[in-house]
Amino acid sequence: ALGMLAGTLALAHHSTSAFDNDTVVKVEGTVTQFRWINPHASFKVDGVAEGDAPDGLWTVEMTAANVLLNQDRHWLPVAPTAAGSSSMSITC
Repeated sequence: ALGMLAGTLALAHHSTSAFDNDTVVKVEGTVTQFRWINPHASFKVDGVAEGDAPDGLWTVEMTAANVLLNQDRHWLPVAPTAAGSSSMSITC
C-alpha cells in the first residue's frame, strides 16, 4: 500500500495541469537569478512580455538539473556571469 501511495504522490508532483502548454509568451529582459538545483532548475527574468502577458519578473521552472546535464542542448551548471538582455519564448 505504501508503494502505491508513493507512486501516486510522484505522479501528482509531475503533473502539468497547472501549466498552459498551448500558450507561448516571448519575454525580453535580464536574467536576474539562476538556480541549478533539484528537483527543478529555474531562473528569473525581469522583462517585457509580448501581447497581453504581464511585464515584470517571470520565474521559469525547468526540469531537474541532472536531466539538463544529459540533454544535448549545452546546459551547464554555471550562472550567467554578465548581465545583459535576453529574449526567450516561455511556455506558460
